[in-house]
Amino acid sequence: MSEVAFDPQSVNCSRCGSGDRLNFVIMPYDDEGPGRVLVYCYRCRRSGHSERIDVSIPLPLVTAELMAACYLHGLTQSDPDTATRIVFGDDPAASETLELIQATKVKP
Repeated sequence: MSEVAFDPQSVNCSRCGSGDRLNFVIMPYDDEGPGRVLVYCYRCRRSGHSERIDVSIPLPLVTAELMAACYLHGLTQSDPDTATRIVFGDDPAASETLELIQATKVKP
């Protein structure tokens, strides 16, 4: 599998659009249970939503295997295609991430 990395030109904060100090985050849809995959900047992670963030990892450290593990362990039920685009942007190798996620995704 080729190395997948987020594309800093095409990835921004899901909340405010900033490109500053981005993290992969998972926030629950409700108060508990699987969450949705988002990308938050430093300011948005520290805002009023910070207590709802279940997972927060600096974006440069996120790999295809880590994203697949989040699905495998039931941490998220985000649409894999959308989540891959949110996290990796226009990286051409992101399709391999999507394939890995779909191969390991837990069925509800």
